[in-house]
Amino acid sequence: MRRATSVANSGALGRPHRSIQSFGNIARMKSVRLFLFSVGCIGLGGCMMHTVVGGQRVYSPDKNYVLGSSAHGASGRAFSALTKKRVYVWIATTVKYNDYQMPKNASITLLDKKYVFVAADLGSHVEWHGSDLVSVDLYDYGDGVSVYKMRGMPSIR
Repeated sequence: MRRATSVANSGALGRPHRSIQSFGNIARMKSVRLFLFSVGCIGLGGCMMHTVVGGQRVYSPDKNYVLGSSAHGASGRAFSALTKKRVYVWIATTVKYNDYQMPKNASITLLDKKYVFVAADLGSHVEWHGSDLVSVDLYDYGDGVSVYKMRGMPSIR
């Protein structure tokens, strides 16, 4: 069987005649679809994303315990906006290692809690008052006031 090598032969073989211009339209349609798909994904992704603040670990003075906390803002909103904030706090024992850096024990979770607050720019402060007593202070200076602007300012008690 012979292959079609020209436009005239392609019609003889029963294949439809396609011009270069029709392929350009298909390519343009594919690029428009890709653009609309990208815009849709970005739009949906923006609604699903939220800000996470914190995540640092604070060890007890004797290094036997560790406390971790993080605050999650509302989806699609600025963290400094007056919205619901989810605060996760956990306390666990620390892993001890031998001389060969092999773990001697496994970490055990002692506390794993979720708290929900309505706050603007939520800040926190963790302080250990001994090897088995810890306090977590959560604070907010009000709607429209940044925690970072108020750092170093005297607190009102």
